[in-house]
Amino acid sequence: MLNKKNKQAQEEMAGFILIVVIVIIIAVIFLGISLRKPNNISSQESEELNSFLSSLSYYTTDCEIDSGYPRTISDLISDCKDNKICINENLACEVLESTLKSIVNNSTYVVSDDSPTIYYKLSVYSGLNEESGKLIEPISKIQKNANLGACSGAKIYNIKSFGEDAEEENIHLKFEVCYVRG
Repeated sequence: MLNKKNKQAQEEMAGFILIVVIVIIIAVIFLGISLRKPNNISSQESEELNSFLSSLSYYTTDCEIDSGYPRTISDLISDCKDNKICINENLACEVLESTLKSIVNNSTYVVSDDSPTIYYKLSVYSGLNEESGKLIEPISKIQKNANLGACSGAKIYNIKSFGEDAEEENIHLKFEVCYVRG
């Protein structure tokens, strides 16, 4: 009888050890999966930025060209690409750049050392390449000790395109924002 109890105890211990081993294996698998996830979150297209860019494109500037009516940002982007000059003799590109700076700097995307926004960047370009087709210098603001484009948090972006020509001829308004990971 004592031998039967010893054998039963050994079987129970073996079952317990088997359960512990299975739990440890599952925990190691979950740990491995969670450690494999990349540290920085990839860019995500943002509906919020889409709304911002859409309303931005209808903003009326103080530039008039020929028609006597003030030009919207979307009109001014095309005028800038065509190197047009406003009635007040300012270049369309200069008016576009100063207007965009004013709007973005006074927007909800505040960049400071204690804000959750690490940086923002607004680009206006034509064609497929942001660098070779830029119409104005990108408008950006960045926290101290941060790198523009290297987002260690959550990065959102959106692109609004103007024109019905081939993709190479379209003009693009791209806005990207990097936030502290929350």
